[in-house]
Amino acid sequence: MKISRLGYILLIMLFMTVSASADKKPVDPVKKAKKTLSSVSDDLKKGKNLANHEKTLYALLGDSVNRSNEKIYLAIYTAQRKQYEQINEKLYLKQKTDTAELFNMCRKMFLTLETLDSIDARADKNGQQKLKYRDSHSQYLNGLRKNLYAGGAYFIRNQKYDKAFEMYDTYINTSEQPLFSKYDYPSADAEKLRKAAYWASYSGYKAKDADMTLKYKDLAVGDTVNVDYVRQYIANAYYLKNDTANSLKTLNEGFDHNPCFPFFFPRLIDYYTATGQMTEALDIVNRAIACDSTSQLYLSVKSSILLNLGLYDETIALSDDIIARNDSLAEPYFNAGSAYANKAAEMEKMSTSMSKVKKNVKNTYSKARTYMEKYRALMPEQKKKWAPVLYRIYLNLNLGKQFSEIENVMKQLK
Repeated sequence: MKISRLGYILLIMLFMTVSASADKKPVDPVKKAKKTLSSVSDDLKKGKNLANHEKTLYALLGDSVNRSNEKIYLAIYTAQRKQYEQINEKLYLKQKTDTAELFNMCRKMFLTLETLDSIDARADKNGQQKLKYRDSHSQYLNGLRKNLYAGGAYFIRNQKYDKAFEMYDTYINTSEQPLFSKYDYPSADAEKLRKAAYWASYSGYKAKDADMTLKYKDLAVGDTVNVDYVRQYIANAYYLKNDTANSLKTLNEGFDHNPCFPFFFPRLIDYYTATGQMTEALDIVNRAIACDSTSQLYLSVKSSILLNLGLYDETIALSDDIIARNDSLAEPYFNAGSAYANKAAEMEKMSTSMSKVKKNVKNTYSKARTYMEKYRALMPEQKKKWAPVLYRIYLNLNLGKQFSEIENVMKQLK
């Protein structure tokens, strides 16, 4: 088979390409790191191209062999510190700059030096620990630590809740870092740590991130001023995670601490009534009323629970009491009307022959009618609630015109 001149040229070029690829040696990451550190040294000293050099230095850590190289972390720290100082100077001189970047750069320095400290703290081949940087680095960062807290507040004001959480997260984490052990933050800064935990939980709550909300929950509940809100955020986080048991536990803890706090009561009532635990629901509402006996909400909820428990006389008495205080509330009329209608139905089951019983049944349905028609007038859109009860009332009172009208309403609901 003959090969054309062009074919020979292509074969030679292919051979040269393959040979060149085979001869090319992989780049030694250690040598590359050394070369990069040397090339950026002058710029770092002069404060030039800091952001670009920071990225280049970070890229070196992509190779695992470089992750224990202290010189890389020191160079990254230098790039970050000089950027931080340049931004800070512009702020001081009231020049246009990015305030958010000041806080972000501050946080970066903490992360960089905490990682470096973990490398610095490793024992040498003789099993000895010789800390070269901890004292100077912790002293410098301790002076900046308050900026982490301030950064969290800044980002909350700007509704950047993920960023706010990062700031508080880093602030709290310093209390666990060996780098800052001499400052004893857990004791010396205990109150501020609890506040930071509260704001971290708040940031997670606003970001709708359950894991962020729950990360410092145990520390956050120590903030007694905001503990009710903390438990609200915790309960909501468990709800987002579909953890009913812990959500309910937190709601009960919150309610035990402060029955009048508006978040816990309605959710506990919703849960217990939805699951048919009316005795537990009654206990909750009684405790809420003990906290605020004038609350029309608590009293109305109790009348509904009494109705569901079949305690009709108690339902009517409480509903009448609520109506006497405020006759514009709709629910007490529904509860009283339903209670009278249910009482009448129970009387009918007792006997169908005694005229006295029949009269009492009719009177009881008449009382039910008064309340239920009032409820209808107040809540005309709630047809599914009042229509079935009025249907039963009009049927038993033999009210042809009213029954025909309500029958049409019932047909529309189907």
